[in-house]
Formats: sequence, C-alpha cells, structure tokens
Amino acid sequence: MANSTNPQPENSPAETPQTPVRARLKAGLTTAMKTRQSAIVSILRTVLAAIDNAAAVELPPNFVPVMGQSNDVPRKVLTETQMRDIVRNEIAALQSASAEYEQLGKTEEADTLRNQVAALSEYL
Repeated sequence: MANSTNPQPENSPAETPQTPVRARLKAGLTTAMKTRQSAIVSILRTVLAAIDNAAAVELPPNFVPVMGQSNDVPRKVLTETQMRDIVRNEIAALQSASAEYEQLGKTEEADTLRNQVAALSEYL
C-alpha cells in the first residue's frame, strides 16, 4: 500500500469546487490509481457506485427484456446536492465504522477509515 497515508492525491480535482462532484471523484480515482493509493481508490469506487445506484431507475414489474433489442432505460439525473448528500452519507458511515474499530482496539483499520474520510471530505 504505497503512500496510503496521504488522504488526497496531489494536484487533485477536489481543489476546484466548481467542477461537478462526479467528475472530480472520477478524476480523483484516476489519480489515486496512478499513485497506487489503494484505500483511496477503494472509497472513491464505493462512492461512485453509490451515485450510480442512486441514479438507477426501478423497472416496472411488467418489464420483459426482448432479445435483440436494447433494454437500456434512462437513468435519473442527480443534482449536485444529491451527489454531495451521498458523499456525506458515506463519510458518516466511515466515521461510525472508524469509532467502532477504535473501540475494538483496531487502530490501524480505524486510521485507514479516517484517511478515507479525509479524502472524501475534499470533495464536498
């Protein structure tokens, strides 16, 4: 886990708040992958997946896929506020898990989660 103590990659897109959250998360993921920050890569992938899941639409119960035809359905468009709320919810979950690890005496795991919290906080 090279350079995993640095919570945010250098020259991070998180420094430009006018850029959409999703775009900054994706750019941050690319940077974290290049710098081999596995804990940051993991949390950024998790948050991007949560955003993707929030944008998914529920299919009607009578939907039947047809072979040979596109079964794509349009996704919901999330606002910046909704995406930031997803990031905030992930931060809250990480903080809670970190406190639990700390109570169990697992300080290394708690530190990893705190580093992930610090990295995600840069995207708010």
